[in-house]
Amino acid sequence: FLEKTGESRFIDVDQLERNGADYLEPLAGMRAKFLDEKGIPWESKKDEKEQILGGATNSALRDLIEEKGLTSDYQKFVEETFKGLNPKEQIFTGYSNTTGRPKYQPHTLENVVNIIKKNLRAGEGFHYGVGSLRAELTPEFKSLNSIRAEKGRLISPENFKAIQDEVDHEFFALTDKLAPYYSHGENTHFSDTVLAVMGDSPKIGIDSALKEYGFKEVPQKLQKNLADYLQKLRNLPTEYFEVKPTRVVHLDEFSGAVVPEGTPKEVLDVLQKHNLKTEFYKAEDSADRQRAISKLARSQPGILFQDETTENGPRGYYDTASNVIGLMKSADASTFLHESAHAWLQNSFRFVKGGGGDEAYHSDWQVLSDWLGIKDDQDDLTRDQQEKFAEGFE
Repeated sequence: FLEKTGESRFIDVDQLERNGADYLEPLAGMRAKFLDEKGIPWESKKDEKEQILGGATNSALRDLIEEKGLTSDYQKFVEETFKGLNPKEQIFTGYSNTTGRPKYQPHTLENVVNIIKKNLRAGEGFHYGVGSLRAELTPEFKSLNSIRAEKGRLISPENFKAIQDEVDHEFFALTDKLAPYYSHGENTHFSDTVLAVMGDSPKIGIDSALKEYGFKEVPQKLQKNLADYLQKLRNLPTEYFEVKPTRVVHLDEFSGAVVPEGTPKEVLDVLQKHNLKTEFYKAEDSADRQRAISKLARSQPGILFQDETTENGPRGYYDTASNVIGLMKSADASTFLHESAHAWLQNSFRFVKGGGGDEAYHSDWQVLSDWLGIKDDQDDLTRDQQEKFAEGFE
């Protein structure tokens, strides 16, 4: 079919290994084979010399599939064809320094987590604009408590877009000011060079970074402007905080799942196999997603440090992120005391971890820690520790 459609007779194995079914999908030979198996006639496009026009033929095959309303069937056909090759999932890790050939490693959870841990903060080694630079400069969170302490930095996407535009404008203004001091003349990648200077400045200093990348005699005032800009990037508000796992988290560690409508059946089957309660929300509807999260949290014991669920549903809950206690319809006289205990313990834990409290306070806290089994290196309280204290508080 490759020959009949005017394509190369050879498959690029490297591209097939890297892109899988996505490599096969646009091939004219694949489209022709699909139509042939469907019994739908097609013909190659030729020039006046009867030479097959590969591009025109491919476009005609694509249009024919769309006209017949078979686009989704074709996608399934491509996937099944690729599966028939018995592929093994691999992770592309770059190219060999000696042969130039692509390098891969098995696509396992452990390897994925190791890559994530290596690349926690701009670890790719490349700069992709001011956004990547900001991610590299922003202080790294060490615990959930440190994230919660910074929630005041969160702003709406609309407000964040305005700030992005502002810092982008300031970046290019600095780039223009630095241009006269660049010793290598005009360069189409000059802005990338400035980003590299900014990325290395925290490690080796602004003056050394400028010299390293070919800048000469940059005035101290302009260097000060660079330093001020970097500090501004460090302290910018954001629309979200990014958290990456540092270990494999198994499905049996979750209490439930919130998924968009239209989630593939095979995914839902896996969730059901692990007895995870599932709530659905309208795709790309953030408000409905939040509704689904709240509904799941109210129905599942153990989420948001909720009280044990009664036959009428949970009595109450304590949301550690917002520091809010909620009382449900089935709440009784002990519910507020129980949830207040969760709140007191969580806030005391944060207070001590943050260095607060005098010697007497720490002495009392140590007694409580010993009873609950709280370790010095804990980043957060466990469910069992919370419940043991709340029940004792009652």
